[in-house]
Amino acid sequence: MRLLNAQILTATALLLPPVALIVPLGTAPLFVVMILALFVLHLVNRGQFDTFREPFFLMTGVFLLWAAISLIWTPELGRGLRTVSKLAVLFGGGLLAIASTRYLTPKERQTCGTTLLIGIFGATVYLSIEMYGQGPIRTAILKFFDEPAYQSFFLNRPTSIIVLMLWPAIIVLQQRFSPWAGCIAIAIALGMLAPAESATALVALGAGGLVYLIASVRRLTQAVRILCTAGVVLSILALPLFAGISDRIDSWNATSGVENSLAHRLYIWDFAASRTIEKPVAGWGIESARGLARGIKQSSGQRPGESGLDARKRFFKSARMPLHPHNAGLQVWVELGAVGSLLFAGMVGWLMWSAGDRRKWGAASAPMMGLTTTALAIASSGFGIWQSWWMSSLWLAAILTLAVTNRPALPASDGRD
Repeated sequence: MRLLNAQILTATALLLPPVALIVPLGTAPLFVVMILALFVLHLVNRGQFDTFREPFFLMTGVFLLWAAISLIWTPELGRGLRTVSKLAVLFGGGLLAIASTRYLTPKERQTCGTTLLIGIFGATVYLSIEMYGQGPIRTAILKFFDEPAYQSFFLNRPTSIIVLMLWPAIIVLQQRFSPWAGCIAIAIALGMLAPAESATALVALGAGGLVYLIASVRRLTQAVRILCTAGVVLSILALPLFAGISDRIDSWNATSGVENSLAHRLYIWDFAASRTIEKPVAGWGIESARGLARGIKQSSGQRPGESGLDARKRFFKSARMPLHPHNAGLQVWVELGAVGSLLFAGMVGWLMWSAGDRRKWGAASAPMMGLTTTALAIASSGFGIWQSWWMSSLWLAAILTLAVTNRPALPASDGRD
């Protein structure tokens, strides 16, 4: 059983980098194939499903149950039903895969770690070449197949996935060399990915790197653990305060130089928070966000006598909800209300608190907190949280992190690994 578990996880580590680079949406099929293989193996070996009785897993079950209940009032019943079914598969399979990492031997973890490290290093080099060279490799491939010209945003999804997968690779470096190897790797990665079209992944990696650097100081780990856990929980619960934020800005002239995507986010978050307040307890229902601004006609282009700043502001006001709020917490708030948000905040807070358990994870607790910070930062300003490829990427990052991490030996009195 151990060998086969290791083979499945190592094969996933081998395939993930090229899938992320070539067809990032393929992370979802890759994840599904992995969890199906692990599920079949679990049945063949007559494994127990006691994993699903643990506190965090019960919390995810309650969250999914609430999402399913929201189907009663969602205006997007068909899409919502598909999303709830999808989440049940991804969450259930993800939890089973996490449980499977417990059976790996140190040698199997080493093999999986080496495979992942090589793949992530190669993927980062490839992204760097594409970013600094304006897509020379992809341009040549697209030209060969007579496809549309290369655009820098093609690399947004691959960059986000690779940034997540850097963290299990950092754990491998840290275990084989020293914590400084992880810090150096983050600095190099930030330099190599500096020309990224979207700054979200870089900012997220930088934030995670800062948490990692401070938490690596042993006497500060517990303080970082407490502050980060409290910070993520409070930040999620406080998201409705974004309501009216665009109206409270004194002068848009002061933000005339702000990046368009960032300024647009303020309008989107304002709208999502305002609609959340209309149904604060139960929300509008799963997948309802995409329809909340359906009646608002988008208005773009500069009109005669209109300044560029006014035209930009008019477009932002009309494009108030492009399919989702570009913020995981706000999407949960607007769709599942305070009930769903409390559960979501509890889940994320538990993940951060568990990641910072140095007694359980040893020195790997610092990069685990870095991973949690990076994932939440990207999810808080980027993709729709229910998107299959993004949800699969988050699960794969967690699973491979646990697969490559050597757990410190516990005292005999603790009884179990």
